[in-house]
Amino acid sequence: MIPLDSLNIKQREAVETTKGPVLVNAGPGSGKTRVITYRIANLLTNCGINPYNIVALTFTNKASREMSSRISNLTTDLRNSLTISTFHHFCSRILRYNATSINLDSNFSIIDDSDRLSIIKNVMTELKIDPKITPPRVILSAISNAKSLLLNTDGFKANASDNFKSMVYECYQLYEKQLHLSQVVDLDDLLLKVFFMLKSNNSILKTYQNRFEHLMIDEFQDTNIAQYEIAKLLSNQHRNICVVGDPDQSIYSWRNADIRNILDFKKYYSDAKIISLSENYRSSQTILTAAQSIISSNKNRIHKDLWTQNSKGHPVCLTETFNEREEATTILNEVQRLVSEEKMKLSDIAIMYRVNALSRVLEEVCIQNGIPYILVGSIKFYQRQEIKDLLAYLKLIANPKDDTSLIRIINTPSRKIGKKTISDLSSIANVLNLTIFDTLKQIVEEKIPPELQKRLNRGSLEKIKGFYKLLKQLLDIPENTAISEIITRIIEKTQYEEYLKHHFDHFEERLENITEFKNIAWDFSKNNEENSLILFLERISLVNDTDNIDETSSEYLTLITLHQAKGLEYPIVFIIGMEEGMIPHIKSMDSDAEMEEERRLCYVGFTRAKQKLYLSRTFRRGYRGGYERNIPSRFLNDLPKELTFVASEISEPTEYEDDWVNQEYQSPPSKYSSPKNTKTRFNQSSKSIRYDINKDVNPKENKISIGDHITHATFGKGLVTHVRKLGNDYEITIAFTDNKGIKKFLLSMAPITKD
Repeated sequence: MIPLDSLNIKQREAVETTKGPVLVNAGPGSGKTRVITYRIANLLTNCGINPYNIVALTFTNKASREMSSRISNLTTDLRNSLTISTFHHFCSRILRYNATSINLDSNFSIIDDSDRLSIIKNVMTELKIDPKITPPRVILSAISNAKSLLLNTDGFKANASDNFKSMVYECYQLYEKQLHLSQVVDLDDLLLKVFFMLKSNNSILKTYQNRFEHLMIDEFQDTNIAQYEIAKLLSNQHRNICVVGDPDQSIYSWRNADIRNILDFKKYYSDAKIISLSENYRSSQTILTAAQSIISSNKNRIHKDLWTQNSKGHPVCLTETFNEREEATTILNEVQRLVSEEKMKLSDIAIMYRVNALSRVLEEVCIQNGIPYILVGSIKFYQRQEIKDLLAYLKLIANPKDDTSLIRIINTPSRKIGKKTISDLSSIANVLNLTIFDTLKQIVEEKIPPELQKRLNRGSLEKIKGFYKLLKQLLDIPENTAISEIITRIIEKTQYEEYLKHHFDHFEERLENITEFKNIAWDFSKNNEENSLILFLERISLVNDTDNIDETSSEYLTLITLHQAKGLEYPIVFIIGMEEGMIPHIKSMDSDAEMEEERRLCYVGFTRAKQKLYLSRTFRRGYRGGYERNIPSRFLNDLPKELTFVASEISEPTEYEDDWVNQEYQSPPSKYSSPKNTKTRFNQSSKSIRYDINKDVNPKENKISIGDHITHATFGKGLVTHVRKLGNDYEITIAFTDNKGIKKFLLSMAPITKD
């Protein structure tokens, strides 16, 4: 028997409710993974359910691994028949096992986003669609959206009511034709094809319905329509479906996640039991109350009030700076203080932002100060050129019909097969309705019609034959060869290392990446009984953005977007860009639904913090080629004053003293002044001058006069050369030393210290 005494009342209720549909409305840090793992262990050990009859689905490989590990610690009654998987991996296995039923090769490859884009570009070229007028990514996004809505080409055609949709339909048709010819699928196909397979083939549907008596879905708020419809089909027989999620954390509508799935769960399952997990084990009560104040304005939610037995904790710290460079310097000075004085590890700290562009200045200041950092979402390992090249060779070995991979490496390393020859090959393949590999075979065996062969000159023919001979050698590698050894043979036969050495900078770094790739292959072979190249490639295709974040390393500060941070937690969290147009984002301003999602995104950011939460805004931020004077985020107005304190230079928390957020978000910024009792640390000075721009500013009262020597937070030392009345403010002109020129500032906003 599995003891359940360690669970709280609501957690235990969720674990022990094993019959019928259940919705667990789980707040952040409420132990939802604990609930799922105990629920599975309870089914296995206390209820005697065969692991073969249970499936648990989530969204990241990391979450899947953690779930498996926790269950293993609870019970040994697992064997290999328990299914814990990501949605895409689960559907991939169903599709591969039943591929022939839909005229698909079971050795199909899964293409990534860059490969999809390449195919779309080729399709647009064939259809003579100008990419300058209609960007390829727009077409690709429209097709992806259609698939997530379960619209195949026929379904899309029925809804093609305007010229744009008609154009997308033509692209969609050719795109699907190319995928089928190459026997590849994209990530959306894994869901779309499985749905239609189950819907149209009752025998296959019954097989999986009979098998999966209990279905559990984690992060249910992130499901799209296709995923939910698949879940309905699988659970319709036994109806033992348990979904765990939080509508307040639904932040992926741009990935086609549909919040209605969780909000309307009880409409489809009218007898569903709803259990809310409100006790938080992660954050301080102050952080939870602040988060609750943001999310409570949303109408589309399932109500719950977060609470914790943790201490009240530190107040939320509000920092304000003149521009993004001062913001970065201010925050990173505090990071260094936290490490040196409070003995925090860099890995305890994350700086979060709404858009990737905001990381640039943070990175620069990190480098200047020697602060090691990891930028989550930078060029991914599997997207690096040398890794993509080797993956293309491996994909061809697994599936010679993969035209996208073949085109990538036909002249990599250089074989003097030019773009015209490749274009001619593609054209001949289209005429023959063959893959490029089969066309190469026809050419080598001299079976190609003479009128088509004339398109290729003698020199091109010899180079093509040499390439085909190389491919045959690679295809003849024994199937049981270790994958790391296959990679070694590819490198040797293609002289790939020599190619890198003579054509690219950072040669050693690229070799290190290849060595790491071999290590990944070796680990896969060691940890999987089946040394399958197809499964290895599938595993790589389904890697998630945050799967490889090392939360145990103490050596790096984390820079991460709010979207990427979901599911993670840090003792210390900084959120920058708390300004109108950034948080909330300008694109959300005209839509109530999108504004609610911005609130949810802010809520997610707040609830990543365990001990301390810092919010930062600037008066001026460079973005998209210009500078704008920023208005404080409307979300700041929702924060209870008694739970916040304002610090231009942050130190130990004091009670709230300024009206930093006590203003309407439509109006200009109000105070920019240091709390009277707050020790200044960031700029190492207690003379920083900040003024209320809603009042007349008198330079005499503030002791700024022509001839004064000052220090600016960004530009350094300078001399005040002019003071001019400007509305209810003053414009001051400062001549800076070290060739930094003469600059003008509003006195109320200038981050200056009088020397």
